[in-house]
Amino acid sequence: MRERKLAIFFPGGKYGTQAPLFYYADLVMAEKGYEVIEISYDDLAVTSSDWINQTREQIWGRLKRIDFSAYGEIVLVAKSIGTVLAGWIRTKIGRNVKTIFLTPLRGAFEYMDKENSMVIAGTLDRLLSGEELAGYCEEKEICLHQFEGAGHAIVDRKNPVRSAEILTEIVKLYEEFIPD
Repeated sequence: MRERKLAIFFPGGKYGTQAPLFYYADLVMAEKGYEVIEISYDDLAVTSSDWINQTREQIWGRLKRIDFSAYGEIVLVAKSIGTVLAGWIRTKIGRNVKTIFLTPLRGAFEYMDKENSMVIAGTLDRLLSGEELAGYCEEKEICLHQFEGAGHAIVDRKNPVRSAEILTEIVKLYEEFIPD
């Protein structure tokens, strides 16, 4: 019997799961036999300014029905605000879960570790300085791949060809990091 594998995608606030970083992650997951769940924030009932806490509780309310012990491998792929949500969800799953942090926010730092985390970002991210992210990852020995001249979408807005090259490099990183 084949071991079941699960991937959960946590989009950014304005970067959905149909955008390139997730589209290609989905292709890699399919190639490796993962079931994929895509989180959406559109239908959540957030009634206060405490968006993060309300959102993560509602997402966990849906995900906790999953028998995570039925999966040999679990991978979370998260972008921007999704990195904070996915990091917290990872603690609730209660086992080793590989996580790809795409352009993380500072609030995701506490959820990153050197054994199960890969961080991918640009050096010109407007929401978290490249220097701060690099310093944190170096201090904690967390795997970091930073792309020079790329912003929060991990594209180089001045060079579309370089942006395509960056995406190709990211797909290769996915293939290396995601267990077969």
